Amino acid sequence: MPAQAVLFSRPRRPHPAPGERFSRGRASLHFGRAEDCYADWPAPTCLISDGPYGVDGFPGDRRTPDSLADWYEPHVRAWSARATPATTLWFWNTEIGWASVHPVLAAQGWEYRCCNVWDKGLGHVAGNANTRTLRKFPVVTEVCAHYVKAASFTSGDGAMTMQEWLRREWRRTGLPWRAANEACGVANAATRKYLTGDHLWYYPPAEAFVKLAAYANTHGDPGGRPYFSVDGRRPDGSQKPLRFIDLIVRASTDPGDVVWEPFSGLCPGAVVSFRGGREYYAAETVPEFYAAAAERLASA
Repeated sequence: MPAQAVLFSRPRRPHPAPGERFSRGRASLHFGRAEDCYADWPAPTCLISDGPYGVDGFPGDRRTPDSLADWYEPHVRAWSARATPATTLWFWNTEIGWASVHPVLAAQGWEYRCCNVWDKGLGHVAGNANTRTLRKFPVVTEVCAHYVKAASFTSGDGAMTMQEWLRREWRRTGLPWRAANEACGVANAATRKYLTGDHLWYYPPAEAFVKLAAYANTHGDPGGRPYFSVDGRRPDGSQKPLRFIDLIVRASTDPGDVVWEPFSGLCPGAVVSFRGGREYYAAETVPEFYAAAAERLASA
């Protein structure tokens, strides 16, 4: 049996074979490079990146942050190719590491939302004390930058924003704008906010999007159906909103959603995803980390 197909009830230690996998439930760990897996993993709802920091602090890390942008660029391109407007990216790094990679993320269509700071506490000062030699305060924080995939759509008229796409789809139905309020069960929010053409627009909540799509496909011009469909074959009324949240897996996904952790280390997202009914995919290149992560998942 080829190594890529090996599944087992308990992880093998300490020397996994290249391409080896350990799976439990809907969680799967791959021993090897993440870039060899992206094309085979289902599109992610949540993407947790905890790769090189540029501090030479662990196996596989870069020595300095200078090369981080070039190192991450092919990964970010692959993430962008597989992500959807419902994908949330959590990018862990140091402040300077994140700053180095941000231009790459922005260029590939990731929209920055906020920066969350993890304060590790005073206990992390041990071994990292402030002295005249170090010439700095102890580093006791990491940052987790929150991004969402920019929503864009392609039509015969070229690329469109989410706002332009929503307005075009409703216009195609032949229904009056005011009917959107009836569809959503609101007085005027649908036309004033969800379908407006000015700068006050914002994406409708998930339940409103579902109602708009259902109403359009029931009452709109039969010749133009389906409406609000990305692939032109089925309505996308179940599409989730972009979540602006501060918790990674549980707050940015629902049961059944897909979580990626390309540089998994000890796979901190695996246990949460396994217990929460998420579909989880991870990759790790350091044998000791992979073996420990597989054992951790097996014992969850």
